[in-house]
Amino acid sequence: MKKSLILFVKYFISVLVYILVTSLTGALITPLFGIDLSHIEMPGQKETLMGLFTVAFIQISVLALVSNRSKLAKKNLAILLSLIFFAINHVLNTIESLVFMRNIYSVSFQMVNLLNGLIISVVIGFTLAYLWGGEKKENEKTEPFFWSKRLILSWTGWIILWFIIYFCAGFLIPMNVEGVSEYYFSVEGAMDMSLVPIGYLMQIPRASIWILLAIALQKYQKGSHWEKALITGIVFGCLMSSALLIPNFLMPGFVRMAHLPEILYANLLWGVVISWKVNKYFTNGALDIQQ
Repeated sequence: MKKSLILFVKYFISVLVYILVTSLTGALITPLFGIDLSHIEMPGQKETLMGLFTVAFIQISVLALVSNRSKLAKKNLAILLSLIFFAINHVLNTIESLVFMRNIYSVSFQMVNLLNGLIISVVIGFTLAYLWGGEKKENEKTEPFFWSKRLILSWTGWIILWFIIYFCAGFLIPMNVEGVSEYYFSVEGAMDMSLVPIGYLMQIPRASIWILLAIALQKYQKGSHWEKALITGIVFGCLMSSALLIPNFLMPGFVRMAHLPEILYANLLWGVVISWKVNKYFTNGALDIQQ
């Protein structure tokens, strides 16, 4: 009974902080930079709040799992959680939207959104680390990360693997849903197709960010290598895909729901595979990962 109550309180505080900081940051920070959204038709408040609550619960559950299995002291865990949240929920999406959605999102608007995301990520990262981080831990010593010719070759192969998963998921899942391809080629979708090759090139830094996150999750999590790989897949899949449950003015509901399984399945698979690949590289003696 006591454990259940503690769990409920942790979730209540975490979800409350998530919703408050997400709502207030956008409402307070965005107007400071002169971003006018009055001409945009926003989704209904009730639907948005329900979506935000659901996303908060999912993402907190995922990051709480990372917190509970972490080897890090709480301060460093807070930094790691902030980086994971910021990278997956904001940086990786912004890299693509700067190319594909610039006709809808101005660069200034996207930079303000990135600033909002940084503030949200830090608040949530520190909140979850100190609520869910478990007993106080001392940071374990690990071997320093180093570059080598072998690592560069492996990294190139990992990026190619990301391209394969990215393209297969993108073409096989959402574009086969009725109305999705028509939406993106319509005036409403406003995707600049001339920039698609640049968008593909931007997958190189996106893949590299994913790889760095996989390295961090392998390096600083407890458990067997396969347990770490599964956690990495859950983090990659659930964090990014769950954000699509929040209504937004850019994507109609059917487009968001078409992308949700694409991102969930592709990122889950990618997270497990790249974590296994990274671990295989490490255990072959290139970089030591503490057990």
